[in-house]
Amino acid sequence: MSAIGLVLLAASTFSFSGGDESALAAALSRHIERPVAVLCSGGSAILKKHEIVYEDHAALRRLLNLKVGADVGLSSWGMGPRAWPEGFFFKQRTDEYVNKVPRSSKTLIQLTNGKLSVQMESGGLTLEELRSGMPKVNLVWNKFFNESHFALAAHAADVSTVLRTVSDAIGAKLVIKDDSYTLDIDPVVFRRRTMALCDLPVNGSIPQLVAGTRGDRAYLGTLVKYLSDAQIVKFYAGWNGVVSFAPNHPVHKAALRRAEALIYANTPSEEVRVSGANVPKLIRSIDTDEPVRTSLREDGTILCLYPLTNGQWLGI
Repeated sequence: MSAIGLVLLAASTFSFSGGDESALAAALSRHIERPVAVLCSGGSAILKKHEIVYEDHAALRRLLNLKVGADVGLSSWGMGPRAWPEGFFFKQRTDEYVNKVPRSSKTLIQLTNGKLSVQMESGGLTLEELRSGMPKVNLVWNKFFNESHFALAAHAADVSTVLRTVSDAIGAKLVIKDDSYTLDIDPVVFRRRTMALCDLPVNGSIPQLVAGTRGDRAYLGTLVKYLSDAQIVKFYAGWNGVVSFAPNHPVHKAALRRAEALIYANTPSEEVRVSGANVPKLIRSIDTDEPVRTSLREDGTILCLYPLTNGQWLGI
């Protein structure tokens, strides 16, 4: 007769009294004694109070995902919302995201003997602000992450550990080569968070804005669905990428539906708005028998290029 041993794991409790992303990062970092980064969602809502009882860190990750709605990294404590903030993709919404994230206040970034400590009282950091606080570290990133705002808490941690935590929070892939660190597109996370954004309900009291948002998301979701991982990486790699879709292709159809929605929403691109052009008239003169192109602006936001019947292009 064999004896069966029963191992009981001691339970631990993580208590969070509520607050913004920086409060969550600080509380969790103190509890687990590791760096924690949280991508700011762009909303002003305060995260709810939570008390999480868990047996090990794997269980804590699962429960944070369930209770806080966080997409927690597998190799670090970098957390982001399951869906990208909408401002990451369309220029007309970038400023909305940035303006909703409070500026980081009373932030201390200290690099001593290769160990990095970061303390924040509230708000969010950008990668540029983080890099400015550790000038001896060679850090570069894909422009898609320019407007990523994140909360960060760390105490005397290795730079590589902190940057891996940040990369998981903002949804990037960390590449370390010699003494340089690169935050690049991770196509798997990019696709997952993009599709999660497109699946979110569109709320609002102004029908025109709701229609425009739905058109943008439907187009974005279809675009990502039909791009391979390699195409996503290549598209964002050089900032000169252009992808063309022929008539009757699902992305072409989604682009035309988006244009129709933008007539109703009256949300033209900044370039068209400055020129004072008659946007509804231009959109109605789109040549639907010609391919539609998708490109990127210098700031990394998506630009859809529509062929017009007069031979010119309309960028929205």
